[in-house]
Amino acid sequence: MKNNMIKIFFYSLKELSKRTNMIFLSLILWVILNLLSLASKRINILFSTNIQFSIWIVVFFLVYIAVLSFFSSELISLSITKNKITNFKNTWKKFFLKNLIIMILISLITLIISQITFYSSMFIGKTLSLSLITAQIVFFLIYFALLAGFLIFFTFSSFFVVIENASIKESIKKSFKFVKNNYPETLLLMIFLFIIFFLLNKSPRILAELIEYVLLIPLSITFIKNFLLERK
Repeated sequence: MKNNMIKIFFYSLKELSKRTNMIFLSLILWVILNLLSLASKRINILFSTNIQFSIWIVVFFLVYIAVLSFFSSELISLSITKNKITNFKNTWKKFFLKNLIIMILISLITLIISQITFYSSMFIGKTLSLSLITAQIVFFLIYFALLAGFLIFFTFSSFFVVIENASIKESIKKSFKFVKNNYPETLLLMIFLFIIFFLLNKSPRILAELIEYVLLIPLSITFIKNFLLERK
């Protein structure tokens, strides 16, 4: 398994070197997300009530995730085609809405998992009078268990939307089935990506973001695509 994953990694790295359009598109995504963040900071100060601020948070989240949905769909599409020119119209018509709904669903599930983890660890910590460090370990273990036990099964949903033009329901079903049949490898992949992005967050912000958008995001998409196709 390990050797096979390494082989897919180097193949993906070589493939990405020939798909500079993915890197360019990922950089555009980085610019747009930064502009959205700057705009949000300017707009935040205009609100005087909690209701106004809450409404803006929801609006900003939907705009932000819509941008992510569109660009992730386009990046996956570019990873499976030989075309060097993006087809935004095709992505918008065929994949955007389905991927958006899936990403919103995953975001909501992640939020629910976070809340369950927080209150569960807080209850356990108070009941057993745990120290802060021990309570943090309990929090991490519960969070990891919920991610590895449930959320991980949604990993390939967006890829099935684009690669097979599947419906939302069918994409999620295919992702669940694929993860079930390749659980150890998928878990290893998710842990590896988590560690990489965690370590990257310890670097200076601009450097970390450039590495993330120039290399890690395009490479991750290419790697996951190749892993998916190799195991189908």
